[in-house]
Amino acid sequence: MCDWSNEFTLKFLELYQNEPIIWDPMHLYHKDRKQINDAWVRLSGQLECPVTELKKKKDSLMATFRGHLRKKTASIRSGAGVNDIYKPIWFAYEYMESFLSPSFLTDEQSQSVEISAVHVEENQSVVPENITENASTVVPEQ
Repeated sequence: MCDWSNEFTLKFLELYQNEPIIWDPMHLYHKDRKQINDAWVRLSGQLECPVTELKKKKDSLMATFRGHLRKKTASIRSGAGVNDIYKPIWFAYEYMESFLSPSFLTDEQSQSVEISAVHVEENQSVVPENITENASTVVPEQ
C-alpha cells in the first residue's frame, strides 16, 4: 500500500499528467489497451505502487474532481456574480483542472469559464453576451 499524503498524491498527478495516453481521449493511442497498460506499469514503477491501487486512486480523484467541476460550472451558469462563483479549495483541484478541463468541459461550459475570466478584472456580474440558452438570447445588464 502507498502512503497517499497530499504530497504523494500531487506527485502521482504530475506523473499521470505526463501519460496523456491514459486520460486524453484525443490521444492517438488512447484506445490501445496494451499501450495504456504500459503507461500504468511505468507509473507503478515510478511510484512503487501496484497498478490496481493507482487505478483506484485515480477513480477516487476523478470522482472528487468531477463533483467540484460540476459545482463550479453550475455557479457560473446560474449568472452569479464573479465573487459568488464557486471556488474549489480541494488541494488537487487546480492542478487537475489545468490539464483535464479540456477533456471534461463541454463547449458551453468552457465558453462560460472564459467569459467569467474576462469579467473578473472589473468585479462585475458574469453576464455572457450572445449566448443562447433554451432558444432565448441572454442580454447583458447595463
